Amino acid sequence: MEVYIDDMVLKSVNAATHVKDLEEVFDILRSYNMKLNPSKCNFAVSSGKFLGHMVTRRDFSPNLLSKADEELRQIVSKVEVEPCILYTDGASNVNDTGLGLVLKSPQGDILAYSICCEFKATNNEAEYEALIIGLTMAIDLEINHINVYCDSLLIVNHVNGNYEVKDEKMTTYLEIVKELRHKFTLFNIQHIPRE
Repeated sequence: MEVYIDDMVLKSVNAATHVKDLEEVFDILRSYNMKLNPSKCNFAVSSGKFLGHMVTRRDFSPNLLSKADEELRQIVSKVEVEPCILYTDGASNVNDTGLGLVLKSPQGDILAYSICCEFKATNNEAEYEALIIGLTMAIDLEINHINVYCDSLLIVNHVNGNYEVKDEKMTTYLEIVKELRHKFTLFNIQHIPRE
């Protein structure tokens, strides 16, 4: 059996540990008898476009106007009878804050993003951050009808007006979401239980 992996990216925290990080990755690949094609390897990419993403000295981040985004925008703009579906999730712990987004067109086309944030946040703040980024992405793609599914009952009830917001920071997040929701012709948000 042969298995091919399109792209792998190794991002080191600092340049001093990059060689050590590469050695560790190569050891793991060797332990599974995986091989790389040296003619397709790029080392020491510090800035510019790489694998369809923009690489800067500080960050490796997705280019939000990538080819996939353009294709989805064309599909969505042609016929948008049914709403697009947006799934959002945010999580935070002592070390990291992460966001997950999945945007699905009525035709089944999917854009999925996993975002690692460089700031500390509570779980509720992370949930709002994911929702705001997802809605902003949908607006950028000129989507008019959207159904949002979020696993935070608190956030869903804030947005639907069922729960009162008591925290100043949550109030700010809610105001941003309300501003964004008015840019859609059809907007629904529903709770989906955590699995």
